[in-house]
This record gives sequence, C-alpha cells and structure tokens, in this order.
Amino acid sequence: GEACAAPADPLFAVPGRLSHAVSGGCTKYANKPEGIWGPPPPPAGASQRPWQYLGVRLELASPLTMIPPSAMPRLQHRLSRRPRFRMWRHGLFVCEYTAAGEIQAEALVVVSPELEYMDVCVRGPPAHRTSLGGVLTELVRLCEQVDVALTCSLLDTASVMQHNEAEHTVARKLTHAPCPDVGSPVLPSTCVAECLSPSADRGTGLRIFISYASRDSADVFALLASACTARMHTVFEPINFVNPSKAEMRAEAAQADVLVAVLSPSYFESEWCCAEAEAAWNAGVTIIPVYNGDKHHYAPGQDVMSWRDMATEHSTQELRSAVYRGNVVRVVDTQNQTGAINDFFDKLEARYPGAPLPLPPFA
Repeated sequence: GEACAAPADPLFAVPGRLSHAVSGGCTKYANKPEGIWGPPPPPAGASQRPWQYLGVRLELASPLTMIPPSAMPRLQHRLSRRPRFRMWRHGLFVCEYTAAGEIQAEALVVVSPELEYMDVCVRGPPAHRTSLGGVLTELVRLCEQVDVALTCSLLDTASVMQHNEAEHTVARKLTHAPCPDVGSPVLPSTCVAECLSPSADRGTGLRIFISYASRDSADVFALLASACTARMHTVFEPINFVNPSKAEMRAEAAQADVLVAVLSPSYFESEWCCAEAEAAWNAGVTIIPVYNGDKHHYAPGQDVMSWRDMATEHSTQELRSAVYRGNVVRVVDTQNQTGAINDFFDKLEARYPGAPLPLPPFA
C-alpha cells in the first residue's frame, strides 16, 4: 500500500492505534505483508526434508465473551524487537535464528476479525524441529495473558501448510484437565507443554514406507512425509542411508507396517519402486495406493486407473493388481487439500485397524 507517515510512537504501542490508522485510510498495515508466511525456501537438495509445521488455536471458552481488542496490539508491542518482526491489523510474524545465523523457526500469530480465536503457528527446517515446540509454547503463554478463558485445539497440519490463515481448520481439541483447587481448565500453554513432554503418552505410531518415483512424485512424498510425521507415525527416510542399495530398500519396505505407493506414470516403470512394492506384498505389508489428483484425475493419457493394466519391464500383472487392491486415494487436491489428507488417514485407519488415532504433532 501507500507509504504512511511515521507516528510519534509505534502503532502497536497503544491498543487501537493501528486499527484507527487503517480505518483512516493507511493501507500499509491492513493486511499481511507480501512474502510473510508464504511457501518456505525449497529444500537445498534431494536429501533435504521439507519444513515442519505445528499450530494451535486458542478459542474463547464462552461464546458470550470476546478476545480483548488490546490483546493483539499488546502482543505486537512485546515482540516488536524480535528478528524480522512484521505486523498488520490482525497478526504478527517473527523469526528465531541459531547462533550460526540459520533460521530456527518462523512464527505466525493471527486473531480472527470477530475476536473469537487466535491461531499460533510455527514452522522451521527439520534439523530444528525439536525447537519448534519451545517457540510455540512461549507464544501461547504470551497469547493466553488475557482476561478471558481460552480453550486450546490442534490445527490440522495440512491446513497450516496452505500458508493462508483463513483456511486453518481444527483437527481436535486438546484435553483440559480441571485444576483440583479452583476447578478451572488448565492454561493452554500447559496443555501444549504436556504434549511436548518426552514423557507424554502419545501411543505408538505406524512405520510407514512411502514408495515413489522421484522423477515425478517428490512433491507428493514431501507432503505425505510431513503429514504422517505430524501424526506421530515414523516415515522411512532414505537420506538416513548413504546411497542405499535396492536390497536395503526392499528390506525396509518389508519391515514396514504400511507401504504407501505413490502412483504416477513413472511408478511401474521404476525398477526400484517395483522392487519395494513386491517386497512389501510378499511380506504381507498393507499397501495403500495414492495419487496426485491435480495431475492424474481422469486426465487424458494420465488416468491413474490405466496404469494397473499397463505392462512394464519391471512389473507383473499380479504385482500391479496387488498394489491396486485397495481404493486408490487422492492425496493432492488444491481445491480441498485438507479434506484429501483427512481422507487418506481415514483410509489408513480402515485398511490398518491397528493404526493409532491421530495424535498431537509434537516431538
């Protein structure tokens, strides 16, 4: 927007001043600035994992109250000296760095225009994933310092990864145990801290092997790996091996609880993909076929169902039929990405009844 005259005091120093400036025609602070909380930098190489995301929603415990209008301005003032601090009418952005100057975490806090809830989200490179929880807990602790009772819910990871706060959806509420002395709910920061605790009882996730052709499905692998890890499942990472052999990949596939086959034009053309699927099939591992719906949903010559009967050098009809035995799940759908991921986990639970329910995305 157009430049605004610098006020005598920072806009965020006095509650309501920023909103008053926006109402007066200054558009600089009206919306989230360009480039803030957009898609993160792409992985530096094929061996690098995508960024990890965590998010919670602090929501009014009573519909008869509202988040004080001063809450966001005060929070903006408290965090204004943090690295890369940016603010706008309904939110703020900050960044944390390591001593070596590497990005450790980026954080976003937004309040709904109706003052009904605040979303607190953090993300960062996988190397610093354990630091994300500390940043999230700190921000939640600052946000909860208001004179109204707040509940705490987990945000669906896939919706946070859309980089559009208007699309955030709640996965489920965190459990609030009552305080014996006053009978009030535990503070949201306490709930988050308990989820982050290494001793927290989260259950045991599945060992998931994602079989995909890197030529055309690396983006689907990144999406599924992040979503599965966020739900406390263990995803096999080839980068943990130095130039893994085909035998090592077959062994890992055979030892998995579930093999997710990312179907694509290159999948059954790949000797490695066929070897992984065959190893899982022979070992009785549950196989769940998935595909990129944006690319291969009834597209001419790209129909995902056509590959089942398409002979290739490295696959047999029996193997292809085994991979297609379950319903093929669309996991990429830009029109409803959150629904696509939720459908995938519904199918996972249906095909593998021993799968634990989705749990807090903290580690």
